[in-house]
Amino acid sequence: MLDIKRNLIIDTTKAYGIVLVVIGHAPGIPELLISLIYSFHMPLFFFISGYLLSSNRLRLESWNGWLWRSGKTLFLPWLVFYVLSWGYQLMASIVRQDSLKGLLDMTPIRGFISGTSESMTVNLVLWFFPALLLTSASFRLLYRAIGTKGTLIITTLLALIWLYGSSILKSRWLWSADCVPIALFFYSWGFTIARYGDRIVLLFKQHTHPLWGGAWLSGLFFLVMLNGRVDLNGLSWGEHPLLYLPTAFWGIGGLLWLATQTTRFNYTNWLSQNSLIIFPLHPLLFGGITGFGMKILNLPTDFQYTNPAIGMIYVILALMLAYPAASLLRPLLIR
Repeated sequence: MLDIKRNLIIDTTKAYGIVLVVIGHAPGIPELLISLIYSFHMPLFFFISGYLLSSNRLRLESWNGWLWRSGKTLFLPWLVFYVLSWGYQLMASIVRQDSLKGLLDMTPIRGFISGTSESMTVNLVLWFFPALLLTSASFRLLYRAIGTKGTLIITTLLALIWLYGSSILKSRWLWSADCVPIALFFYSWGFTIARYGDRIVLLFKQHTHPLWGGAWLSGLFFLVMLNGRVDLNGLSWGEHPLLYLPTAFWGIGGLLWLATQTTRFNYTNWLSQNSLIIFPLHPLLFGGITGFGMKILNLPTDFQYTNPAIGMIYVILALMLAYPAASLLRPLLIR
């Protein structure tokens, strides 16, 4: 098995993925580009999480060990960034002289306990942490009960049912559990496909012509235009829900192909290693950039939406600012 090479390519894919996440959340980005990114960006991270899961750890690690490890790698970042986001929103509201209603009562605490993006208003993207926690636990239970093939079958059937069944929900579930049936599908497939990682790398390495990249983008564009805007967190699967899963896989596969064709460099490595920090941090950085533009540069209140180029400036600045911030936070969050 080409474990080292395989992981380098997965790391590069993760780096590209986190950049797409930041672009997808930036202000002023064209709707078409956002739709293309949303078609696969969150499934990608559940897929990678499953891909990187060690089968030996899955078999041998106790539940106490899993709880301890998940607490350090998922719950702690969730808690830390929730508190940071809460503090940031308080400070921003004071600077803007806005009402502090909803920030100094029990609302933020209830939001954290609920664990949904609708309730965690201080930072909407934090839903990913509880969702991944539940996805990891669910996969662990299924794998130990029915093995790899059984888990793959069950999670695939569950995802197909959920594409239509989720529409009957009248309220969101605690800890974003209503996202888990779809997240678990990509997590399970990532774990299963990992054993064929060396073959996939070899296959992609044999197809280096840029036309393959053009075919991928054309296919993704066609599928997105056919199905429309989707959102895993919003339980929105598009006009044709059955297209959601293959479209996401098409996007994931294309990004993996791109990772095999490009040279890995230090910044890509840094993006991959700090993706768990960049993901919850970038909305706060965006807010800071907006505040700087309005308060210091006296720009109009909607300046960030006037030109797509401004959105890309947001992306570049956020990634630059994330570098020193991650240096401070990484020793606390990643051990």
